[in-house]
Amino acid sequence: AAHPEAPPSLEEFVTSPEYCNFNASDVQRGLIRALDGLPPGLTPDQMRFHFGAAGFAPGGRPKLAVLECGVRAGKSLIAALCANLYCALYADLSVARPDELIKSFIVAPRLLQARGTFRHAMGTLRNSPKLAKHLKSANKESMIVERSDGREVEILLVAASPEGKNLRSTWVTGAVFSGAIGFLGMWLA
Repeated sequence: AAHPEAPPSLEEFVTSPEYCNFNASDVQRGLIRALDGLPPGLTPDQMRFHFGAAGFAPGGRPKLAVLECGVRAGKSLIAALCANLYCALYADLSVARPDELIKSFIVAPRLLQARGTFRHAMGTLRNSPKLAKHLKSANKESMIVERSDGREVEILLVAASPEGKNLRSTWVTGAVFSGAIGFLGMWLA
């Protein structure tokens, strides 16, 4: 079934006051555009400095993005808004049965490390004029988002487990691996 509400662009969703109201810098906007599969709109010098490449080859939305940048650069907020909220609200769920459980994860080696990312998502939903109606229920580690098509997506905090066993057996709209450098030891073990 078609989604009853045409999704906004990722940039509009993240930056518009009626949606997530994030006052993004030019570079953050460029990143958000790139996550939407669009040219970032940055100069070659900005691209080299911030992204390590002088150009951009559009090819659709990436399936994986690694945000490697300093403290307070907005990576947790951008990840929560793009990978958790946007995907929960607008992902194509036509392959899932109507009664199937759909999830979006925020994963970290320890739950405490991912609470900030979760709070970004929940706080944005609660305070957005257009999105608040989609927050059906919430607690410290989970929230249910009701989409315009009536489907529900659970966004939840999950502590990492070996081989990702606690992330299996469900449809996933998006995932954020908070503090991904902490997973390096698990991957190399």
